[in-house]
Parts: sequence; structure tokens; C-alpha cells
Amino acid sequence: IYENIYFFYISNGVAFLIIDEPLYVTELGPYVYKGKWIKHNPKWHPNVTVSYRDSRVWHFQPDLSEGSLDDVITTLNGPI
Repeated sequence: IYENIYFFYISNGVAFLIIDEPLYVTELGPYVYKGKWIKHNPKWHPNVTVSYRDSRVWHFQPDLSEGSLDDVITTLNGPI
């Protein structure tokens, strides 16, 4: 499964806070990650069910992304 992530970059955060300029926001992305779910220790039970512990691993896909992992992004901390 691929996950596309977008960020809203704030280009004038200090000026917005200090001198009351309008906020300038630019959408960055997508930053694409390929996800893999791994099932650990599967166990079959007498009632014909199975249980397991799962984990997720994400790998950055630079060829599908518009940015890189080295990008520095200024954004809001929290939901809008």
C-alpha cells in the first residue's frame, strides 16, 4: 500500500506572529511511502481462528515523491 502525505508549509511564520502579516501557506508533496504489514507469531486455535501480532514498516519512495527527506518544513503544530 502506498501512502501520500502532504504538508502545508508556512513561509512567513515569524512575520505573521510579530508584525501581523497575512499568513502565506504553500502545499508541499506528495511525500510517498510504501507500507508493509508484517504478521508475527501466527497461532491457530481449536475454534478455527488465528491470532497474531502485527507491525508496520514504511519506506520512503523518492521516485514517486515531489520532495526529499532532507526538506525543512515549517508548519502548524496541531489540528486546524
